[in-house]
This record gives sequence, structure tokens and C-alpha cells, in this order.
Amino acid sequence: MSIYRLGAAKIDSAARTITINGSPRGVSLKAMTVLDMLVEANGDVVTRDALIERAWPNVCVGEEVLTQAIAELRRAFGDNRRAPEYIATVPKTGYRL
Repeated sequence: MSIYRLGAAKIDSAARTITINGSPRGVSLKAMTVLDMLVEANGDVVTRDALIERAWPNVCVGEEVLTQAIAELRRAFGDNRRAPEYIATVPKTGYRL
């Protein structure tokens, strides 16, 4: 994926930016990988394990790295985890857009 829209946000995967109301916000490569995978899932839940496997292949990491990537994306979107507009947490499972 390269450039696409997600609600009011314009996402540029190659540049790793999320632009809302003309204000671009950069995100890390890992966070963009997670976002791209959530977009590809088309509203389906993506498990934490699947996200970790794709964003951190061949590396032994804990779930906190994924939690940090999700938090980074939520900050970029201005999203609230308690009332998400973009990224929803599915308890004990994973995340979905």
C-alpha cells in the first residue's frame, strides 16, 4: 500500500505519514507496518501474534512493543483508546480498524 484514505486521515505508507486536517504526523516503520496490516484486514480483527510476527519478524519481542506501536498510531490519529474512532482493541485477541 502506498497512499490511501482512512476516514479523515490521508495515509502515505512510503513516507510513513498520517495527515489529518493538513497536518502530517510521522510514525515509525513498525507502526506503519501494523497500520498497513490492519487496513489489509478490512475491518476484521488481527491477532496480536500476527501483528508481532509481521512487524518484528525473526525477533523475539514482548507484546509491549506492539502496545507502543498502537499507542503511537493512536497519537498520530488523535484517537482515544476508550472511545476509538480508528483503532479498536479487541480484549485478549488483537486490534481492528
